[in-house]
Amino acid sequence: MTDFLGYIEAGSQAYAEGQYAQGGKIFLTALREARRVNLKDASLTIILHQLAHFYYHQKKYKKAAVCLGKALIHCESLSGRNTTQVSQLLKRLAEIYELDHRYERAEAMYKRSMQIDQRLHLTNNTELAQQMLKLAWLNSMQRNFDQAQYYLEEALKLKTSLTGGTTSIHKFAQNQLAQKIANKQSLQLDTLSDDLLNVV
Repeated sequence: MTDFLGYIEAGSQAYAEGQYAQGGKIFLTALREARRVNLKDASLTIILHQLAHFYYHQKKYKKAAVCLGKALIHCESLSGRNTTQVSQLLKRLAEIYELDHRYERAEAMYKRSMQIDQRLHLTNNTELAQQMLKLAWLNSMQRNFDQAQYYLEEALKLKTSLTGGTTSIHKFAQNQLAQKIANKQSLQLDTLSDDLLNVV
């Protein structure tokens, strides 16, 4: 009987030691063996997820997305579509799509993950504001400026509810938003979001 736990432990240890090539070989071998024996349990989800991590470090984002997509389908078949594990896989898949400049797909993954988190009460207002900012940025990259404005304003409202008022950071963000929307420019939320969301 194949020791898939042994594969997972060995591959994960290789990653922990920075030996991504070795870890990738281990997980590729594990996947081939999983296919041979028609593995159905949660170990297959882990193997696919870890193999995606290997491709991520190689900057092979399309291969990483394929592995994560298969991991997502398998996880859903085991535990259903609305679980913590599914939400985590959706977020990771969205990050890979984002790196690969597939912004529409990234947006869809983030939206579904956010819906699951809200349904399961897994998110607080700070985390929700971060997700809203991410959606604003993704929409701006697709030149969907009205949607970008909506998500950024929602993020600002959530942050205001946490801080108890409008801060200088909020005013700065609102001014940046108005300027970018007026000029139909992509929002530079990579730096703006750090400043905005770190205000407590």
